[in-house]
Amino acid sequence: MAKRFDKNSSVVIVGAGKIAYTLGRELVSGGYNFNSVFSKSFSSARELAFYLELDNCSDMSGLNVAKFDVFFLTVPDSQIRIVANSIASSGEDITGKLFVHLSGSKSSVELKELENKGATTASMHIMQTFPQRAEEVDLTSCYCALESKDKAAIKYLQQFGDFAGLKCFTLSSNEKVYYHLSGVVAANFINANFQAAMITSDKIKNIPPVLGVLHPTAKKTLKNIKKKGVSGALSGPVQRNDIDTIKAHVRALKRMLSEDNPETYYLLTAYLSQSMLLVTTAEYRGEEYDYSELKSFLKDELKQTLKLFE
Repeated sequence: MAKRFDKNSSVVIVGAGKIAYTLGRELVSGGYNFNSVFSKSFSSARELAFYLELDNCSDMSGLNVAKFDVFFLTVPDSQIRIVANSIASSGEDITGKLFVHLSGSKSSVELKELENKGATTASMHIMQTFPQRAEEVDLTSCYCALESKDKAAIKYLQQFGDFAGLKCFTLSSNEKVYYHLSGVVAANFINANFQAAMITSDKIKNIPPVLGVLHPTAKKTLKNIKKKGVSGALSGPVQRNDIDTIKAHVRALKRMLSEDNPETYYLLTAYLSQSMLLVTTAEYRGEEYDYSELKSFLKDELKQTLKLFE
């Protein structure tokens, strides 16, 4: 008979990473059979247990696999396969137990050795940032990708997602990396673009704190994207085919180039490549402008800039 997982299944968190704090909080508030955490170091396990008001914590040497049904592996991506293989080779019977990791880019293939020993495997990723360990992160309406070959595992994770207010969907193991890539481009690259803005703003003597200056327009842009779509929210010099302004930007970026500061080269490359993407976005929108001259200029400049890295 196929294994079924529900709230009565005994749950354990293995790893005290940032997401473990939010995941553990949801397990506790959801009334799951969850009272133990384990981590590589006892101190990190104890810190997580204290936060979640749990009594049982230990380093990995204290993990008794037989006591638990569901294992959430909240370890760094590079450690998922290592931890999984260690459990698989422990000699303990893991038949029918569910192992879930929470990596965005890795699929359940990382848990292959556990599957070979009779365990059920899955991956679950919440599209949200978790910057600090003990920071309260509201999961309501966040999207969550589920990936597993086992229907019982998907059902269990879907039910957990429903309780936490997540919008769950399934994808295949081959699609996982593209899913994560889209999240990195949309979220992490915001950090890179703000860093670029801070570099350019250094040329301005009396500017107020740049994050304060730019935050309102960045916030408004994200709001417009949600409301109008990517192409519908586009504005700025590329959208209006303002090649003179773009050339002025490129000249300014070239004046900033310095062998002592490689960031200036990355900034010029990023400006040119992202402008090319913005041209494509404008064309999707069906603008009346002829972007051929702008595209030619950007391509030529990008080719010249890439040669600087040779």
